[in-house]
Amino acid sequence: MTRELSFTPRTGLSRPLGGLVALVYPVVLVALAIQTGFGRDAGLDELAASFLAALLVLIAEPTAWLFSFDFIDAGRFTILFVGGLTSSPLWYLAGRAIAAASSRWTEWVRRYTFLCLAWTTLNLVVFSIVAWLAG
Repeated sequence: MTRELSFTPRTGLSRPLGGLVALVYPVVLVALAIQTGFGRDAGLDELAASFLAALLVLIAEPTAWLFSFDFIDAGRFTILFVGGLTSSPLWYLAGRAIAAASSRWTEWVRRYTFLCLAWTTLNLVVFSIVAWLAG
C-alpha cells in the first residue's frame, strides 16, 4: 500500500477564525433577547416580548434548558452566563468544522447560514410541537 504524502502547508480557511466568527449568531440572538425584555419582569403588555426573548436565548444557548429542573434555582444572569459558557464551545466547534470543510469564506458563510437556519427551524418546530401537546 502506498500513500502520497505532501509536506506543503495546507491552504484554506483558518479553523480558529472560523470558530470565532461562528459565535456571532448566538451573541446577536442573546443581545436581541436582552434588548427585547429578557432582563426585566414582564407585565401583561410585555408577555409576548418576554416569551420571544426566552425563545431567542434557548436557540442561542442550547444548554440553557438544563435550568428547567426544579432543584436548580437560577436567576436570569446565571442562565445567560452559564448557558453562554456551556454553549459557546458548541458553536465554536461547529464553526471550526465548517472552516475545515470549506475552501473559501463564501462557502463557509453559505454553510454556516444553512446551519443557523436549520437549527432555528428545528427549534421552532420542536417548540410548536411542545406547545401543541401542552394545549
